[in-house]
Amino acid sequence: MTEPGPVDFANLAAQWASVTITALGLGGLIAQAESIRNQLDIFHKARGERYLGEWVEFQSPHRWYQLVKPPPKGPIIKGNFWGVCGVSQLHVSRQPHPRPGKAVGKASWTAILAILHPYTLLPGGGEPTDLLPWQKRLDHHTYKHDLVMYRGDKICTKITRIALIVCLVVCNANQSFKYSGDSGLRVSYGGYTGSWQIQWPIGGHAEVEFFGLDSHDANTETHPLTFARSVDKCVLMLVGVIHHSTLGKLGFAEPKDQGYSLLKFERQGFSSNGKTTHLYNMMRCGNYYEVDYLVRYELQEPYPDKNVVVLTLPSPEVDLNRIPLKDPKHTHSTVFVPPYEQEKLATALDCLPWSQLAWSMHRGMQCLLVAYAKPIMDLHREALASNLKTAVSIKHNRLTLISWGWESSFIKNYMGSNAANSVKKSGGESGDNVRIVTDIAKLLAVGHSVDLEKTHFWREQIQNRKRDPPTLDVNPSLTPDTIIALTKLFVLEWSQELDYKLYEDLPLELLVG
Repeated sequence: MTEPGPVDFANLAAQWASVTITALGLGGLIAQAESIRNQLDIFHKARGERYLGEWVEFQSPHRWYQLVKPPPKGPIIKGNFWGVCGVSQLHVSRQPHPRPGKAVGKASWTAILAILHPYTLLPGGGEPTDLLPWQKRLDHHTYKHDLVMYRGDKICTKITRIALIVCLVVCNANQSFKYSGDSGLRVSYGGYTGSWQIQWPIGGHAEVEFFGLDSHDANTETHPLTFARSVDKCVLMLVGVIHHSTLGKLGFAEPKDQGYSLLKFERQGFSSNGKTTHLYNMMRCGNYYEVDYLVRYELQEPYPDKNVVVLTLPSPEVDLNRIPLKDPKHTHSTVFVPPYEQEKLATALDCLPWSQLAWSMHRGMQCLLVAYAKPIMDLHREALASNLKTAVSIKHNRLTLISWGWESSFIKNYMGSNAANSVKKSGGESGDNVRIVTDIAKLLAVGHSVDLEKTHFWREQIQNRKRDPPTLDVNPSLTPDTIIALTKLFVLEWSQELDYKLYEDLPLELLVG
């Protein structure tokens, strides 16, 4: 075997040089191709975690040989009476809380999915350890991931009209601004978890944006990170219907203008209210023709029966959320409630669903139930405030509240006073105060076999009225059943009106950016 000569070494060196130059050339071409792909990619600036948040993990890989990168993906947010993205019991945080170690993206749909959770967040924002993988993310319950659509400087995914309405009621939103004119539609909703803005220009796509709150952080938060919201109950309160086995299905009519009216119960009469039944069907609440109805018939003069209860209700033109009622003569209507309808109202109050947050609800239901129950509530208001304040002063109750996620120094120094002061008022707009009152009331019901969804207090008041003489004395030490019944009315007093006809202004599907 001959030794390689100088010529052989020169050939080998030339071959390696050729390979090296080819590799460098290919690398340059690939780098140049990547630069070209980035220039052609309209989504380039929105592909990172800064914009997509957690959803950056779910994007399709980029192959080096692909000339055009595939568009990024996002969820289709769907919802109805049965839940949001298939989850019926949501746990809502008043600020966006992504999974531990993850970030909320700039896209507002990532913030929406970071305030609606399928489980209770642990202190510090952690998740329970006993969850199955599919239970850890709300968007694991979404339907097939849809390609995200680009519009302006945003990347948008889709949200159905029904899902948007569900999100609004779950987050206790109420309308703060609306403009509808030649340029299109603009609406804003303020809620406990942030603000929602809808724009629908003439000839364009309808867009919705969500802006979360930045009022608290881990160092200033005194409330539990999440609270439970049943989607079906939130939807029914918007539609103005109560479902319960004791009551059946009972719907409430719209408020009437100034004047006199008579409240009448109609068996399966809900179908006569066309727009409410339309929303009831849209939300998949059930068969509208099975729902009973409390309807108001106009009268030309006062009803002569002495057994009726006379209620004074605000007229429809009065904004319950914004305008104080200064002139009852011109801003109210009078409703006469016969004995049988009084029993229906009392049963409805006892069967009100439990909620840790105020409702975004049907005006007719709220006005009628609050007006009927307010005289009795006022008699018990001081006693309820005292019972709630006293409960927080007991050590084992404070320990229970701490285990629920409340901050210890807030419980000791402020929680009782906040609850008492809130109850003494007959309305307000603080979601934090409603959570304080409802959690203390729930604490007092623990261990007493009290059904939060069904009390007996309001029906007992009717029986007390029938006695001779009527008994309306207030025992300063309230029973757990009475505390729960009065607390549910307190939540009703602090709830906001949301116009259920808002679906008429929106298309079937919107872009959320």
